[in-house]
Amino acid sequence: PGANNSYVSLVSLEKDSLGNHEEIHAFSAGVGGNYFALDQDNVYVVSNGSHKVIKYNRINTYDSLVFNLPTTGYDGPREVVLNPNYDKIRVSAYDGNIYEFYTDGREGMSVFPTMSKVESMLWEPDYFVAANISNADYTENNALTIWRADWQSVAGETGKANIEIYPNPAADIINIKFMGDKYQEYKIYSSLGTLIFSEAIPQFAESCQINIARLNLAAGQYYIRLNNFNEIITVPFTIAK
Repeated sequence: PGANNSYVSLVSLEKDSLGNHEEIHAFSAGVGGNYFALDQDNVYVVSNGSHKVIKYNRINTYDSLVFNLPTTGYDGPREVVLNPNYDKIRVSAYDGNIYEFYTDGREGMSVFPTMSKVESMLWEPDYFVAANISNADYTENNALTIWRADWQSVAGETGKANIEIYPNPAADIINIKFMGDKYQEYKIYSSLGTLIFSEAIPQFAESCQINIARLNLAAGQYYIRLNNFNEIITVPFTIAK
């Protein structure tokens, strides 16, 4: 891993007459290969330096699909996990986003901003967990981010995202109403995970209003990320013009 000629080896668990494990296949991981995931028929190899995930058929070993990420430099992909139905993958990245692709290669990439750089992930039927490291320094300011299946961040199994965003779709103004916890700031991201705008929320405010018209954004899907330093909530919204 990490070299220009990285590869993943698929070996037999049975030993040959000399006591060695036979290498069945070797899959190229490109530049900086550093992680992989398996389903019944395929292996998904993360190529960190090439900023992509390569899907190989485990039997025929051909390069079947390539999932390209919009990351650059040292913000590339880290790990890949499959959902329980094996029809989607999610890829963590050091740009602070999680990228979701369909495993059959159909069009459509979803981007989910998190609180910081993303390392490990766990995908269960009801929950998704991501391990965030603030500056890759492995200090006490790291955290786990937990989502329900609908991708709203929760603090624990009984937590709830008690907010209301309206109108959605919106054209000029978005209102956010806090019906539980209060939040200190919000950030707006594009559908590709690019930070567009951030602003502090007045202390103890029960609502805030965002003038999206001044941002001159094109029609499409965006994300609002709310932070109270104990919990991160990421909610999609749509601009319609």
